Amino acid sequence: MGIQVVVKDSDMDFFLFLRDYFNENLEAVQAYNLLKQTYANKGSESYWQAKNEFLQQLLEHRKFWN
Repeated sequence: MGIQVVVKDSDMDFFLFLRDYFNENLEAVQAYNLLKQTYANKGSESYWQAKNEFLQQLLEHRKFWN
């Protein structure tokens, strides 16, 4: 379990969006889990880079998603 505390409407306030987006989009959860499995043995740098790219793509939808 991880807990993130952020200031509302700050630059780090994207965690709530990601939580809600994943709760509403099973396909996104499956793709994220596949990414984790794919990069599990490729080193932390490769994993973090792939994870960052994936999450950045999701965050591009933030202003259009409700």
